[in-house]
Amino acid sequence: MNINNLNTYPTNQLSKQKFSCRCGETHEISSNIAFDDVENTIEHYIEKIVPPLSLISILYDLSSRQKYERTIDKKLGNFGFRVNPQVCKQGEKIAQKISEDTRLILGVGNHRHLNEVKQLAFLLNLPYALVPTCPSSHLQSLIPSYQKSDQGCIEIFKSPPPNLLLCENDWKGNTPQAGSYFSLISAKLVSLFDYQASASLNGEKFCFEIFDQALSIIDESIEQTLGATNQFELERILKENLVRYGALCQLKGNTRLALGAETLAAKIFSSLTYYNGDNIGENEFLFARILMRLYLNYLENKTEFFTPPPSNNKRVQLISKYFKIPEQIALKNIRPVPNAHKESLSSYKLKIHRDELFALATEFDSKLTLAYSALKKLYLDEGYSFTNYLGKNEATISVALAPDFMQKFTLLSFMKDRGLLEGMLNDS
Repeated sequence: MNINNLNTYPTNQLSKQKFSCRCGETHEISSNIAFDDVENTIEHYIEKIVPPLSLISILYDLSSRQKYERTIDKKLGNFGFRVNPQVCKQGEKIAQKISEDTRLILGVGNHRHLNEVKQLAFLLNLPYALVPTCPSSHLQSLIPSYQKSDQGCIEIFKSPPPNLLLCENDWKGNTPQAGSYFSLISAKLVSLFDYQASASLNGEKFCFEIFDQALSIIDESIEQTLGATNQFELERILKENLVRYGALCQLKGNTRLALGAETLAAKIFSSLTYYNGDNIGENEFLFARILMRLYLNYLENKTEFFTPPPSNNKRVQLISKYFKIPEQIALKNIRPVPNAHKESLSSYKLKIHRDELFALATEFDSKLTLAYSALKKLYLDEGYSFTNYLGKNEATISVALAPDFMQKFTLLSFMKDRGLLEGMLNDS
């Protein structure tokens, strides 16, 4: 099957499919993906992974326990499975509650909780199934990796993809959910741009077909949202689009398509403002607009001025202050300055690729402007006001510190290495 068929292939039948691309590589979706009524059909999907009488450890977060615990436990118990339900607040303590004869881990909850379930399944070498309950968890669930945050810095670890992703098809059709789905999808324009920039300036391997398919999902979502007349139907479409985008991340085999500078900035902003809401898509989208304008301004200026490398003193002070950690530990978070040879090579590549990157940034900025119009229409149509939640000072700090919280190449990290973000820190 060709990757181009992903957009027309029914999402609820995506299961262990292989896709070929022009570069000769074969990419695989190894998760079974289904949209269905979770409470009434979960036993039929679980039976495909483990036989009856198997012990299933079900890990809920606090909010999903109230909605699902009794029904899921009862359904699986009536079907012959043995069930060990747990409500877990801290991932480090989950392993102590898992029985030795567990044959499957079932995670039900938001993106932070399912990230812990991924880590646990990897450490215990057990198959696992996921039931996402918020927009961001639908995207992150299919990515074959989990994240750990150590004193602020984000580390990515490889893990097997879930054996089953079961998405609720009980479409509530409320605007905050639809808005979050749309915000998350359209914000990935920055992730895609960083993917192209890394290929051009850092030599990262690039798959044109995966890039094109990811972009087409975003374009479709913008068009569908602008023309939406039925909010129930729109939410269903956007949820499927987000899962399809997650399937592309699984095909890619890493977080590149879903974890760009916009996500890092939003994560830092959440830490600075103690914002712990599940619907974080709007903030990612607003950071995407800020970053794309920043990229445009940088690429538009073709005159290269000498700028000293960042001193990092201000960074260490801010990380220590806002994340309440000693400066010695904060220093470990700082992205190292590239050596002279790598710096010279990157500068040479920028001269070659600046025009094409500027053209791409211009195109993506126009798409984000159109998406902003669609998002405002989506909120205003349902009587909601679309509010920019980002305070200027916190937003500036979040953008300037984003390159230091994960060792991944983005155009923002490229700018940071050249000392171009120091003014943002000094003004904050």
